[in-house]
Amino acid sequence: MGVISHVLQQDRMAMSDSFLREQLCESFEVTGVAWDWQNSAEDFGFICSPVGVMPVDHGDPEYRSGALLGTHPLVRWHAVTGDLHPQTSGRVPWEIASRSTRRRVQDLLAEHGCEEQLSISYHLGPTTHRAFILARTGRDFSEDDLEIATRLQPVLVGLSRHLALLRTSDADGSWGTCWNLTPREVVVLRLLVDGLSTQAIAHRLGASPRTVHKHLEHVYRKLGVKDRLNAVRAVLTDQAPDGPLPIR
Repeated sequence: MGVISHVLQQDRMAMSDSFLREQLCESFEVTGVAWDWQNSAEDFGFICSPVGVMPVDHGDPEYRSGALLGTHPLVRWHAVTGDLHPQTSGRVPWEIASRSTRRRVQDLLAEHGCEEQLSISYHLGPTTHRAFILARTGRDFSEDDLEIATRLQPVLVGLSRHLALLRTSDADGSWGTCWNLTPREVVVLRLLVDGLSTQAIAHRLGASPRTVHKHLEHVYRKLGVKDRLNAVRAVLTDQAPDGPLPIR
């Protein structure tokens, strides 16, 4: 949780994948960790820690077309099931990725000690996804590894939502600057203005209601108000130091 707290305090509005990759490398017994992303059928890729641990020829037609990745058992698993939960390549049923289907990519990964993989996805859409892929050689990840990943995954989902909300809520930094709000407080205030209850805010961000209450206490104090109604009024009226704040 200290890692997540560190990320939440940063000014950046994108997932700190390099920092999280390094932390995952230290937390699991792995050859390496990749941040895997896809924006469309033509726009996809991955970045590894350590650099070069899972090399691929990006000029290879089989890679560029997506045919190579399409045979990966974890890619097949998430595409077929739509299941966001962590999964390992060794646990994917043969009915989803047969031995012959997965052989090409598995042989390539084995050359670099990365054939056993654990996927921790935090976004999964029809043509988009974001995930951290942990890789090792020799044996599949244990049940304990999978349990840790399962506990970590909702935190990554919440962090991703936090950063997405921060980008749309305070792109120019005005919300944070006006009242000296932290990035997390900006996001909580944004959801408050949108009419979400404390419970709903907690669910959206993968946090506890108690934590959200604490953030709201800080927001109220900085805005000089005592309740949510006056907090929303401060945002929507000229009570802001520089006039009404921009509403998306």
